[in-house]
Amino acid sequence: MLEAFRHGRVTNATMRSVAGLDIMRASRLLATLRDRDLLVLHPAGASSYFELPPHLQPGGTPVNSGPSSRQSGGELPSKGGTPVNSAEGRFRGEGARAAILSFCKGRWLTPAEVATHLQTRSVENLTRRHLSPMVAEGLLERRHEEKNHPQQAYRTVETETG
Repeated sequence: MLEAFRHGRVTNATMRSVAGLDIMRASRLLATLRDRDLLVLHPAGASSYFELPPHLQPGGTPVNSGPSSRQSGGELPSKGGTPVNSAEGRFRGEGARAAILSFCKGRWLTPAEVATHLQTRSVENLTRRHLSPMVAEGLLERRHEEKNHPQQAYRTVETETG
């Protein structure tokens, strides 16, 4: 975290060098920080890197103050997506599903990116409760056939009528 704060980004190689970890331990540590919304993955194969999310960056948007400028989806959808707590801005149930469909329309988003849009911390829970069932229902499609692919992403299934 300190490395990302000081230099704007951190890579697996940097983690191995700074923390004295092997490649797998560095990967697990970075994935854990990503899953806890403490880092954001920018996948680029061997050139992948992690950054602090906007709300943790110096001078960044405070937590729970709304969508960040990095969120390419613009405004959070309000129709059918009633926040659990308006101070938190989190979505639940069918509201979350409507929001996911809106965010993923016409673009691939990783589970971590969807979690950021929904302002939720548990990527695993999001995938288990919403993303996987929505794939099974034919509402979303996966970018990679392998369900647990490290660069898995989802998008709304395009229909003939719209």
